[in-house]
Amino acid sequence: ENGLIKTLNPAAERLLSVEKSNMVGTKFSYFLPDGHKSRHDKGINNFFKTGKSTGFLNSTKELPIIQFNGKMIVVEATISSGESFGSRHVVAVMRDITWRAQSDKDKYDIYKELFDICPYAITVGDVDGFKDCNKKAIEMFGCSKKEDITTRHPVDFSPEYQPDGTLSVDGANKVIGLAVENGSHKFDWAHKKLDGTTFDTVINVSDKATWTELLSTNTAIRSLISSN
Repeated sequence: ENGLIKTLNPAAERLLSVEKSNMVGTKFSYFLPDGHKSRHDKGINNFFKTGKSTGFLNSTKELPIIQFNGKMIVVEATISSGESFGSRHVVAVMRDITWRAQSDKDKYDIYKELFDICPYAITVGDVDGFKDCNKKAIEMFGCSKKEDITTRHPVDFSPEYQPDGTLSVDGANKVIGLAVENGSHKFDWAHKKLDGTTFDTVINVSDKATWTELLSTNTAIRSLISSN
């Protein structure tokens, strides 16, 4: 109540590695890393002042938690707000998913290794430009480092016009739109290296947008240098 812990059940005591007597009357943000404390406290304070639930309230989130002993774990927390007997309250139901987070990290590490050694040029980006690329893409575009690519847009590595006379900027918008609409799109494309040398490619664009990225369409572009 009032943003302070009123009670913990035995499972919460074990999860947080703390005895209830040590935490009653303390803010829950005590267990959050510094980067999460202010947002959490702001949302809690707003609820107790106005009764309005915003942000993380009434939702399920994955959160990093620092146990009372200083060890960090990852929990899945369902945080609900409500009122009873004229008093506002917040209830957090948590479960330890540190094992799952570690499994996801292991999968990412494997993906990253395959991403780097893939014999095809792969770039990842959104509507604003490239965000990541593998070593083959750096080589293909005649660059010396990843930053030569991730500070640019795909159009920067294209001639002004495509072989069919289409402006590259218009063609790029069209094929990205097709990928978003259909899930993926394969097409021929004229690219150019950093030094201006043009070359032909076959590109597969896959739409990887998520529900939380409504304003940013993530795309994965795999470019294969044509035998031409």
